[in-house]
Amino acid sequence: MMNVVPWITARKPWKGREQLTQAFIQYYQADGHLDSSQLAYTRWKVQHEAGAAIEDIARLEALTALGILSNTVPTCFYFLFDIFSRPDLLGKIRDEILDGAFSVDSAGVHTLDLADIRERCPIFVSTFQETLRTRSNSGQLRVVQKDTLLDDHLLVKAGSIILMPAAVINKHPSVWGADAGTYDPERFSKIDPAQKRSKASGFMSFGSSPHICPGRHFASGEILALVAMILVRFDVRPVRGTWVEPKGNTKAVAASLPPAVEKVEVKFSETSKFAGVKWEFRLTPGKGTFGLITG
Repeated sequence: MMNVVPWITARKPWKGREQLTQAFIQYYQADGHLDSSQLAYTRWKVQHEAGAAIEDIARLEALTALGILSNTVPTCFYFLFDIFSRPDLLGKIRDEILDGAFSVDSAGVHTLDLADIRERCPIFVSTFQETLRTRSNSGQLRVVQKDTLLDDHLLVKAGSIILMPAAVINKHPSVWGADAGTYDPERFSKIDPAQKRSKASGFMSFGSSPHICPGRHFASGEILALVAMILVRFDVRPVRGTWVEPKGNTKAVAASLPPAVEKVEVKFSETSKFAGVKWEFRLTPGKGTFGLITG
């Protein structure tokens, strides 16, 4: 971050960044962005029309990838792990998705609708939030503006720094009850709307007001869509017969949900029910946002 001869002081990450930048340059030179997602194309288009050189666009995209992928990738991994390692839960969620968000058109195209997943798959969305609740390692930081007396006995002086660790607060019994340390996939689907405000103080995976992740609904959409498609289309089994949770990479400071540092070897096989069919995603008009609890 200090940018002091990084090719010497931070050689390994510097080399990685340069390799990624060159890969993006080759991607743009091969016109890969012309047949890409709307997000990737629009980001290139805006910068290109503003006069940015290909190398500058490539360097910015290498940085953007950090923000886009550092949390979504490990979240997808653990979301899948938490479901596939619980066969009963897997069956419930598959049925919920197929009953509420699945359709087949006259041409035989099988479709999953993200709006229907959002609004008609409460156990699936609840499981997603429970994975975030139990695995988030983020920390919210605040600076005290004036002397404040907390709970009538704790004086916090102006200028003090308060750190709020999600790993502790997300599992606090005062918010989540005696089973706060237990993984309950249906926990969030059972919360009464009137309780959401009180529960919000104990869920910091997306941050804490007023500093909440602005892309939380976008990220939730892409994670839920990808995981739903994998759950419906594939059977995933551990190579060694049992699911063994990998150790997390505590050195991954850019991720609020630490990625796995160990390999998890699995066997992927297409479900016989949907072998060889064409799949699509669809997003029809809906409420627009997920019913996520935020701090």
